Amino acid sequence: MIYRFKTVKITFTIIIVLSVIVTASLLSPRLVTRRQHKDCLSFAQAEYFGDDLVSPRTVPAEFPLVENSWPRTPANQSYFYESWNRPFTTRFKVLNGTVYIDAKAGTYFGPEYVNTFGEMLVVASWLYQLPDMDLVYSSDDVPHIESQTEFPVISTCLGLNDILSDHGRFSMGYTVPHFLQWARYSMSSNQLLAFMQCLDAEYPWERKEAKVFWRGSSTGRLRGWDSPAWNTHHNVSWTPEEALANLDFAEKLAHNRRISASLMSFNYPWMDVGITHIHDYDFHNPGRLTEVNSQLEVFNKLVVRPGLPLEQWNNYLVNLHIHGHGFTDRLPFMLLSNTPLLAVKSHIKEWYHSFFKEGEHFLTASGDLHDLLYVAKQMLDRLRNGDKELRHMVARRQEISRQKFNTIAILDAFAWAVTQAWSWCNWKPDMQEGFEVFKVPKLNNNLPPYIWKTIKKTRPEQF
Repeated sequence: MIYRFKTVKITFTIIIVLSVIVTASLLSPRLVTRRQHKDCLSFAQAEYFGDDLVSPRTVPAEFPLVENSWPRTPANQSYFYESWNRPFTTRFKVLNGTVYIDAKAGTYFGPEYVNTFGEMLVVASWLYQLPDMDLVYSSDDVPHIESQTEFPVISTCLGLNDILSDHGRFSMGYTVPHFLQWARYSMSSNQLLAFMQCLDAEYPWERKEAKVFWRGSSTGRLRGWDSPAWNTHHNVSWTPEEALANLDFAEKLAHNRRISASLMSFNYPWMDVGITHIHDYDFHNPGRLTEVNSQLEVFNKLVVRPGLPLEQWNNYLVNLHIHGHGFTDRLPFMLLSNTPLLAVKSHIKEWYHSFFKEGEHFLTASGDLHDLLYVAKQMLDRLRNGDKELRHMVARRQEISRQKFNTIAILDAFAWAVTQAWSWCNWKPDMQEGFEVFKVPKLNNNLPPYIWKTIKKTRPEQF
């Protein structure tokens, strides 16, 4: 009897231990990600979203978004209501809670940008009970907005006054989150926490390779936004002149910070920096196409390297950020990551610009790249020698990112920007010829189904 009792007790203990092990395994982000999800992003988005999106929600009275140089004068009503033929800009209206779009919007650049703005406007109209308003959105992916002094245009990025040599036309207006933040990376606060925990499990510090890593295409030619420092350094001594001597577009490519950073890194094995595709050059002489192709082949050998999924950049000790010519789809993701960030000083600011501070959340290299190798090597040496401050920098950055990049915070930023833009318009909107009801494309697949059902119930015409 005693033997049978001991057997049952031992068996029961074994079952409990095995249950704990199995449960722990199932709850481990590392194991779940490997076995059930392709990456940490999909793992996190499978977590419970939460019930925080409740209407009506109040638009923040103040929001520390990027500064803007709007002249603080009433907008020009005729600018909005006159015959419209401005590339890269789209007119929207909110009337009695319904969002309308200029029917010609589809002919302009960036349909995914336009559709994202419209979709966010529909969600914001429901969530914040937005008033009637007329809005102008720039779908261009560079901070180049026509007639900004006439109307407070909304865009994804603005130029920095203290860097651009011609800032008047680039630095006014209001910024909103871009389409990738809404459609691909939108997560609730608890999902972002799961994402960060997954990254910690998948990419621990002890397994990170001691290199600085960056990949990207060759966008980013300055297009006349040159700063004095960059003009001074664009013919820098580290360009491998022998290889580039016969390249007709070499000088143009030298004005591309991404190309230049890749060239600088060529002879340094700890700098894994490369271009995935060279496409940002113009050549209008078909008779010399063969020659240009042969030159491009030489250039490809110098700077072109295979791409890597963004999440896997966390395999390296330091990630590099180099802005292209407009908003960046990588930087918000990198700010969420568990890897120290080295950012080349940029001519661009986006809606989250003021939340993150140099020296507190990331380190920077000069915009003319003269100190890039020095700062990069310093960061690697510090991390290899057990420096804790750079790790603390990552933790501080992740906490800010979790607060500012969750879906509710993104919608707060959006609602603040559109209401601020509208606050400079002193007229009552009405319907115009050429406008039609905006149809929601459901680009954001991470919003809970109950949100879409609720919006559809109250605004069926939008679906």
